[in-house]
Order: sequence, then C-alpha cells, then structure tokens
Amino acid sequence: MDLLAESIGTLYYWIACGRNLKQVVELDSMVKMIGVEQLLLESENYWSAWVNKKEINLSILPKEIIRAYKNSLLIMRSHADSRGGIIASCDSDIMQFNRDTYSYIWTRDGAIAAMAFDMAGFRDTSMRFFRFCNLAIADEGFFHHKYSPDGSVGSSWLPLAGSKGMLPIEEDETALVLYALWRHFQKYRDIEFIESVPKLVLKTTEFLLDYLDPDTGLPKPCFDLWEERSGVFTWTASTVYAALNAAAKFWKVIYNRERFEALNIAAAGLREAMLKRLYDPESQRFIKAVYPDGSRDLTVDSSASAVFLYGGFDASDRSVVETMNSIRDKLWIRTRVGGLARYENDEYQRVSREVTGNPWFICTLWLARWHIAQAKSSDELVKGLELISWASKHALPSGVMAEQVHPFTGEPVSVSPLVWSHAEFVIAVCEYLEKYRELSSMA
Repeated sequence: MDLLAESIGTLYYWIACGRNLKQVVELDSMVKMIGVEQLLLESENYWSAWVNKKEINLSILPKEIIRAYKNSLLIMRSHADSRGGIIASCDSDIMQFNRDTYSYIWTRDGAIAAMAFDMAGFRDTSMRFFRFCNLAIADEGFFHHKYSPDGSVGSSWLPLAGSKGMLPIEEDETALVLYALWRHFQKYRDIEFIESVPKLVLKTTEFLLDYLDPDTGLPKPCFDLWEERSGVFTWTASTVYAALNAAAKFWKVIYNRERFEALNIAAAGLREAMLKRLYDPESQRFIKAVYPDGSRDLTVDSSASAVFLYGGFDASDRSVVETMNSIRDKLWIRTRVGGLARYENDEYQRVSREVTGNPWFICTLWLARWHIAQAKSSDELVKGLELISWASKHALPSGVMAEQVHPFTGEPVSVSPLVWSHAEFVIAVCEYLEKYRELSSMA
C-alpha cells in the first residue's frame, strides 16, 4: 500500500484455517472471490438480525441499558461453542495471575448463561449447552470442577483432600444445571427435548439426594462458588433446594406421584435445615457457611442472596430482607464508583485496604434482582433499575463487563469480559421487565 503523507488507507487481512491444505486454499479463494467488505457486511447483518428478535419489548428501558442488554447477548453468544460448551471468558490476561485462563466451561456459569438465553428467547444456545452437559456429566451424576470445550475434564485447583467423603467438586454446578433445565422446560414445554437429555434429570437427582447429610439435612461439604474453602454454604444449599424442587416438578410432569412426593419431602427438609443451621437468629440473617469442624462463618457474603434467587425463600420474608440489608450495608463500596463487593475483606485482587473489596458486577446485580423481586410498586422498582444502570455504566465502551471494577477508578479488574457478569445483567433486565408488566397490569 502506497500512502501519501498524512493520508489514510484501509488494509484487510485474514487467517484461513482448515484441517488440510485443500480446505485452506478453498477458504482463502472464497474470501478473495466474495471480498472482505461483503463478508463483514453479511456477518454484521446476520448478528444484527439475531440480537434484534422481537421476543421481548425493551422500549420502556433507557437506551444505554438496551444497548448493554444486546451487547451482553452478543458477547455471551461469542463464548458459546458450536458443540454447546459456554466458556467463562476468552480473556487471556488472567494468565499472569494464575498461569491458566478462564477458557473453560464451569457448568455453574454455563447454567446461568443458559437461563439468560432462555429468558431472552434464544433457546437454541441453551439447548446445545444442555446437550453438552448430558454428555459431560460423570457416571456418578455430578459435574467436575470445569471442562474444556471438547467435553474433557479441565485442569482443576480444587484439592482432593477434604473432610471424609467429600468430593473435590462445587455441588452448585450440578444443582444449577438441573434447575436451569427446569426453567427451560417451564418456558418452552419441549418434553421431547427433555427426553433427549435424560442424565440431567435422572443422574443429577440421584446424586443430589445421595449427597444430603442424614444428620444435618444439609448437603455434605464441598467447595464454595468462590473456590476458596470447603464446607456447607448457604449458596450451595439454596441451589440444591432449587434443584430438588425442579426435579420434583419434572416427576410431576411425567405422573410419577411417588417420586414427586419423595423429592418434595427432601426439598422441604433441606429448607427446614437451612433455617435451623444456616440462619443466625442473633444477627437475623443467613450466614455464609458451616465448616466440617462445626464452626460457623458469620462473614457477610453476597452469595447469601441465593436464598431468594433460587426460590427457597420469598424476597419479602423477614429473614431475606435482613440478609439483604446486611449485604447492602456491609458490602456497598462507598466511593464515587459504588457497587457491591463479594464479601467482607475480600483479598482476591484487592486494590486497597480503604474498602472491603472490589465491586463485582454479579453481586451488584443480585442486589438489583432483590429490589426487583420485592417491589410492590413502580416507585420501588426504581432501585433495581438504578443498579442495572450501574452495571451498564461501568462496562467498557465496547460493552464488555469485567469480573470486577476498581473501587476508585471504575476500570476493569480481572477477566474482561466475564460471561457470568453479562448473564446476570440479562437476567436482571428480563426480571425487571416482567415485574414492570406485572405491576402495570395491577395499576
């Protein structure tokens, strides 16, 4: 390319990949014949048509939230493999911290993304994810720590050593897949598809039942969602409750009354055990965890939001209200940036001792979802919308939402994008719109 001084030109390049030289030559020839600009235009038009489905009316939302919503769906879709796996992040910068990437499928993150896709009306992507899970699930009925996109078990930093009988897993990764599958069926009623992924109902149900501790009524110890400690966590117990409840509903659909009643009893027993062992009457809130040595972790942790997120308790219950008030009061970052930290004195990539931790998108959006869930009027919905707006404002200009943001500058911290952040954003927007319609119909 010859350029005059201070002039501008455009140069295109492409990489042709194939299984053999013939494929590469054919692909390269196709690009030359059609032209790069035409291929870019076709791609842009395709994804514009994909994201602008009329499944949900977004017109009542501010423009910046609509843009962030569509960007989130596109970014999530770009992380979804053709064989179903949804990787957590394609950002390689994290290599400098732990010598590995986030380019794996955590079935927790994938299940939450699948719920977001389903709520937004993109069922094909979630169906591929469930098929991936049906193939990847262990014979014992649980999911390993994480997977590569080809379905093989990924590298893990969860130690094998733990309390007696404890598996090196995060049980919520199993529970949330079953719960997400029920949410999918609840919306689309595609019983033939459910029949095509039988392990996700049969094997997971058996495992979750077997992994309940008969002495406490709670799940047996496992690793927490933050992958830092082993014990019995409010988050995990809440997701297992949701999964058992979902399993009961599946069995009701296929008219197995005996199984339906047994699973209902198991779910009710777990809920009762949560009130007995994971609720602290003195502080009037759900605690973070009970550890194998019997000690109770009273750290205020945003993951306790799971008690209402997954249907165990109503968002307006006093126990939930006090829990969420504690989370808001203890974890809100009181700087111009704002946002909610994971838990008290979170050391992971902590940038300052002046705050209790860095603001996380997912935690802030859980608080938004609580305000939405308990809203009784349009005025009360505003708090939820403000927190959704916080997330959109702290995305990069490209629309990318990181795992965390810097508490003083708002710059991204850790991986960017994080699919989980985008999935929670989509879910929060969908729940806001649903509650808005519900309250408007009552006015």
